[in-house]
Amino acid sequence: MFLCSWRQQVTLMDFFVGRKVVLVCVPGAFTPKSSEKHLPGYFELLKNFADKDVSIVVVSVNDPFVMQAWAQALMAKGAPECGGSGVMFLADGAGACARALGLDMRSMPCGELRMRRASIFVDDGVVKVINVEENGAFTELSGAAFMLSQIG
Repeated sequence: MFLCSWRQQVTLMDFFVGRKVVLVCVPGAFTPKSSEKHLPGYFELLKNFADKDVSIVVVSVNDPFVMQAWAQALMAKGAPECGGSGVMFLADGAGACARALGLDMRSMPCGELRMRRASIFVDDGVVKVINVEENGAFTELSGAAFMLSQIG
């Protein structure tokens, strides 16, 4: 199974082995809850995650070019971490990752395959924490502050 940046294909095991990563799962790029409520906390606390040697990766069932455009749009709105080594955006174009994690859902009214909102802490390829929101919701359950409190 793999995810894609706009430049390369990334296999999940190769990506997670030897690293600490918070995978921030969102239903879709450019969605208001993701752009305005969910991700800003991760940008604000990015240094705190970096101090714990934890990388932040945002993933959604979109194509890599949409994810790249979204990162650029967020960067233009004052989240410069999107453009450099801060927050990485990866595409789960076919939804294989969403299905494998049991986070797949159908959006309404169109019924498109989407990923449930969640935050997952992976340490050296092992899932240590998973916080899954109810379909479409955003609470602090998958937010940055709560995830940071769960990382030792």
